[in-house]
Parts: sequence; structure tokens; C-alpha cells
Amino acid sequence: QAVGYEVGHTLFGAPFDFRKPIPTIVEGSFGQAFFKLVDEAYTKTGKPMHIVTHSYGGPTVLYWMQNYKPHGMTPSEFKAWVQQRVKSFVPIGGPWSGAAKPLRGVLSGDRFGAPEFLINVDTVTKTTRTFGGMVNLFPDPAYWPSNYTFVTTPQRSYTASEEDISQLLQDVGAEDARVMYRHVNRTIDTLKKPEVKTYCLYGFDKPTEIGFEYGDGLSKTKVKQPTEIDTSNLGDGVVPLESLLQCQTWHNFDPHPDEIVCREYDLNGHEDLQDDKLIADIIKITTGQSDILTCETRKLDAKMKALGANVPQKYVELQKLKAMNRAKEIGRAHV
Repeated sequence: QAVGYEVGHTLFGAPFDFRKPIPTIVEGSFGQAFFKLVDEAYTKTGKPMHIVTHSYGGPTVLYWMQNYKPHGMTPSEFKAWVQQRVKSFVPIGGPWSGAAKPLRGVLSGDRFGAPEFLINVDTVTKTTRTFGGMVNLFPDPAYWPSNYTFVTTPQRSYTASEEDISQLLQDVGAEDARVMYRHVNRTIDTLKKPEVKTYCLYGFDKPTEIGFEYGDGLSKTKVKQPTEIDTSNLGDGVVPLESLLQCQTWHNFDPHPDEIVCREYDLNGHEDLQDDKLIADIIKITTGQSDILTCETRKLDAKMKALGANVPQKYVELQKLKAMNRAKEIGRAHV
């Protein structure tokens, strides 16, 4: 309000049911309602919109921009419609290649910090296993290396491959989740570089879940908790750094790197919207005063440089991963 935005006139909210997978959200009532909201806002104000999203909202809106099929419009016509009505896309903490924590949520549930007497983790787990949105956020099998282990047991280990995750879900008796996974496991990987100006904002350097050890094995009839949780990743507390840095891949993909820019923040975990610096940057973006001109990783690079020879192997792997996905993005564009 201090910079002139008025709720219902120039400032709008667009909630959706996060329990559902992205295609269901976009192809359902939200897709049509969001199309109407963007169109009416553009008509009412005469100006294109800045779309600001958080976490799961980022991939959901990007999927909408690239896959929604309005009645009476061809894909090329909808693309032109989006480019006319969307000034910028501002995803905050986007899980662009999935995350490990949703995987644990489906395997073992999550009390979200609440004491056991308040939340029954078995009930939470059974409910979570029906959430397509959680399954949709599993680590992307096309992004993570085939030898990158997320779950280990005395019997075997599981990577992000489709075969391993499908077997993992079968091994814990999560049949509903396994069925949904077969339908949505490639959703995030189908997302391409945004075709509107994009500002990726995210935090990093917080202990972030990246792997789980079940020393007592898994069970199809009993919900088991991991005996060890690996939180060595440098993500934002929920989304791993590898996933947050997908925007760098887009930025480094010519011919227009300036279309995708990034900024990192020292945030209190995934609670991005409580950070004053981030909020100030959102206001600058939406008022045409942003000074974010490239993809910045100064803090990350400085942290790695300070470690010298003790740089984590995962950071080295990340550089290889970024190069690999940059090559994949280039190859996809030439198909």
C-alpha cells in the first residue's frame, strides 16, 4: 500500500490446493480462474502483471504459462497472450528439481516441530501419501545423477530414478503414492526456461535434508522413522541448493541471459516472506526499480573459496550438475 498497490484493484491473491499435483491444479478450476484473474487485472489496470510465487507456486505457475490451454486459443496465441500480460515472474524458493523433504514426508510423515502428543505421525503419513502435490515434489529423476542416493537401508539404497522411487514406495506400502508418481514424476522436468522476465529469489546455507538412513529397514505395514537424516546440503532449509540453482542454468543459456536473473539471501530457512531485504527487492521489482541484473552467487562462492581444499564434494558435484543441465537445456532448445 505504501507504494501505491490496492488490494482487489492492483494487488491480487491466487491460492491453490497444494495437495494436488501440478497438472491437476492447472487443468482444473485454478487454471481457468488464474487465466481470468490475469486477463481482468490487465484489462482493469491497462498494465501487465508481476506474478510473485513462493515454493511450489513457482513450478505451478511456470507450468501454467507453458501448458494451459484456454478455450479457443492455440498454444502460440496463449504464449503471446502471456507475454503481453505478464511483466515479470518472481519465483521465491522454487523447488525446480524437487526436494528430499517431501520424500521423507511420504515415507515417514512430519510433525512440523509439534510434540508427539499433538500430532500422530502415523495418521499424518497415511494422509500425506494421498497428496499428489507431495509426490510431485520428489527429486526429479531426470535431474539428479543416477548414483545419487537419497534413501539407504540395510538391504539396499534408493536413488531418484523412476525405478528406485517406485520400488521405494512399494516397499513402504504407499500404493496410492506409487500410482500418482507414475503419472507426475516427469512434470517438473518438462518445464522450460521462462519466456518472460524472471527474478529467482532464494535463501541458502541452512541445514537442508538431502538423504535418509533407515537402519531398521522399511515396512509395508508400519510407519518407520529414519535413524539418521543427512542435513548437510546448503539449501534454504527445505529446498536443496541444487534445485534452487536451476535458474542459473536458465540464466547461462544464451541467447538472452538477462531475461533470467537471481539473488541469494541469508534467510531463516524457507520462511522467505518474513525477510525485510527480500520484501524490499520484491517492491523494487514490481515498481520498476530493481537492481538485480545477473545471477548472483557471491555469498556461495565466497563460502566455498574460504573452505579451500575442504570444499564439500557435493559442491564439486553441483558444478558438474550445472554444466550437465546447461547442456541438456541447450539440447532441448534445438530439438
